[in-house]
Amino acid sequence: MRLQNYVLAFIAAMAIGILANVSLAANGPNVVLIMADDFGYECVGANGGLSYATPNIDRLAKDGARFTHCYAQPLCTPTRVQLMTGLYNFRNYTRFSELASDQQTFGHLLKDAGYATCFAHKWQLGKERPDHFGFDEYAIHSPGRSHWGMKVINNGTTIELPKENYGPDYFADFVCDFITRHKDEPFFVYFPIWLTHEPFDATPDSDDPSGRQDRRHFGDMVEYLDKCVGRVDETLAKLDLSDNTLFIFTGDNGTVKGIESKTNEGIVVGGKSRLTNAGTHVPLMVRWPDRIPRGTESADLVDFTDFVPTLAEAAGVSLPQTVPYDGQSFLTRLTGGHAEPRKWVYLSLDPRKPDQRLPPGKRGTSPTVGPVDWCVRNHRWKLYQNGAFYDVQADPLEEHSIANDLTPEAEEAKQFLASTLGRFPDLKKLKRQSK
Repeated sequence: MRLQNYVLAFIAAMAIGILANVSLAANGPNVVLIMADDFGYECVGANGGLSYATPNIDRLAKDGARFTHCYAQPLCTPTRVQLMTGLYNFRNYTRFSELASDQQTFGHLLKDAGYATCFAHKWQLGKERPDHFGFDEYAIHSPGRSHWGMKVINNGTTIELPKENYGPDYFADFVCDFITRHKDEPFFVYFPIWLTHEPFDATPDSDDPSGRQDRRHFGDMVEYLDKCVGRVDETLAKLDLSDNTLFIFTGDNGTVKGIESKTNEGIVVGGKSRLTNAGTHVPLMVRWPDRIPRGTESADLVDFTDFVPTLAEAAGVSLPQTVPYDGQSFLTRLTGGHAEPRKWVYLSLDPRKPDQRLPPGKRGTSPTVGPVDWCVRNHRWKLYQNGAFYDVQADPLEEHSIANDLTPEAEEAKQFLASTLGRFPDLKKLKRQSK
């Protein structure tokens, strides 16, 4: 009898938990997070970009908020691991193209809160598939040499797309179909689209869609990325879901090296894999018509540990106390709440294998101080682990480390950043410990 009572009590507790999760989801918005690949801040018209037409991304900024100081890691895997888990890379990064199988992600967080969850397009995070990390449905592509005729894995089934099929269209269709099927329940869509990552293929809208791979197609890829963003946005509008959807757009790192983009402040040359602005400064647009005033411009600092607590706040979910999350929500201040803005951003390259991944002179470097692997920064000042110190507003290419004769403002900033940098472990020791 006691056993029967225990079982009944356990079942009742589980039912209460499930109902509580459903209730949380019912009160939270739908969430759509689109992350472009190799897509720096300068590529967006709303950010002062002049080289490419991005009307749909610009409209997100016009109808919501545009951040001017969002910083990613300079390479895709470190950024993706940080984004999905809310932890700095020194805590849980293992190797390039891998997310450790024991990690809890924002997919788990929102699924447990009663959301239908979807992952689409670029995975590149190891053998475990997105369903292992909290996504009910997924479609991913096997890395290949073209955006055309991809090999796709759709919920475990491998599909060979015809050569005349443009991959980004397939994944945009997948996302729009998921939204349509789940329009009557809260959903979370994470769409890390492969555009604008090379190969530099022509797109269906290029003058010559069958043209050879060439960097001149980069602009076409930017504009097709924007078109895919617009298709998702149009689907939300048709289903009358826009007002109660938190729509976030960002990029995973700076534009690939060598791509020159015009802006209203001059030419920006892509800096992917470098810790400079050109490698880490990315766009961030956030729209939630029910809560965020139109045309908001925010100078708050944001890094990629901040996305997990932001999504948790939007969904009304408490973060587990057992996980040492590093981020803070960037939503509170947008929606009229009171919160201290972030005062610094921590950036690093692949922390476990910096020497094996890129040789000295090829990773984050300074002409004056040599290789650098991690740093902290604020809006204006930046300090590396080897002591290199820059005024990045005046010297965005980091060509002149400031060593002597610091102004009082610079001295105060350097001391603050040094104390902040001191919180982080010696990554060289971490590298030895991880072997």
